[in-house]
Formats: sequence, C-alpha cells, structure tokens
Amino acid sequence: MFLMSVTVALVTVCNPSLRDRLMDIIFSVSGVFLGGAYILIYVCGLVLSIYHIFSSRAKSQTEKYLMLFFAVFTNGTSAICAGFYVLRHSVIWLAVFPIWNIVSGAVLILMLWFDIVDRRCVSDRDSTIPQAILGLAAVVAVFFACSLLLKFHWAITFSICIAYSTSLDRVIRKVCRGRSASD
Repeated sequence: MFLMSVTVALVTVCNPSLRDRLMDIIFSVSGVFLGGAYILIYVCGLVLSIYHIFSSRAKSQTEKYLMLFFAVFTNGTSAICAGFYVLRHSVIWLAVFPIWNIVSGAVLILMLWFDIVDRRCVSDRDSTIPQAILGLAAVVAVFFACSLLLKFHWAITFSICIAYSTSLDRVIRKVCRGRSASD
C-alpha cells in the first residue's frame, strides 16, 4: 500500500490537468457535501499506508479499514480511468479489453461496499525499509518511464504503476524471504 501511496502522489503532483480536475471535484458543491467523507477516508488510508512503512505498531481495525478503502478505491479507480481512456482512443473491436477493465474496477469497489473484501485482506505483516526502498525505486522508475519516456496519458501511467506496485510487492517479499532463508 506504501507503493500505491507513492504512485497516487506522483501521478497527482506531476499531472496538472488531473490535479485541476480533482480540485474541481473536491471543491464542487456535490463534492464537498456528498464526497467529503469518502475523500477524508481515502486520504487517511493514504497517510496510514505511508505511516505504517515506518512503524512497527500493530494496525488497529479502523486503520485496516481506512487502508483497505484506500487500496480498493485506488485499484478500482485506476482500472476505471484507464479503461475509459483506452475505450475512447481504441478501435471498436478491441473495446472488450477496456470494458473488462472498467467492469473489474467497478466490481472491486462494489466488493468493498458489500463487505466481500474486508479488513482481513489487510496484512498485519510489516515491510522492511530495504523492501520499501527497493519497491520505491522500481515504482518511481516505472512511473517516469511511462510518463516521461513513453508519454502515456496519466490514466495509463496510473494503472500500470498500480498494477506494478501490487504485483511487485509479492516479488520483493519472495526474494527477500529467499535470501534470508538461505543466509
């Protein structure tokens, strides 16, 4: 979740059009009244995801829910945004792929809403600082490769980095466990 937090921060800071759009939504009348609580929950989850990389303190059930909300909403939103972007910019016979992305993102968010995905999905296991640094370096490299070298739209960059950070965590844990077991 730390890597997701970094990705959200990078995409938001490096894309003025996204930042402007987010500010318009947040400070609109409907955004303040209807989405204020969700925005607060999301930001708390983001901050906790960063905080817990440096803390060995156990996560409370409330913290787990906030982090879960952040993770699910980030994954779901990245899939939906990338799906809509690709759908608008692709040929019709390839529409099944972005539509599948949109549906997958929406289903993930609905699974949280209906409590199918719950606090048990948030691990009590803490990452180490070396794991975080390795993951951070990889996500930053992927982000800058996608946004600066390949000049991908922010939605595509966001989706790739979220998918990469989600799968990268598993690989880093396996590699680090394998090295410590063989030492």
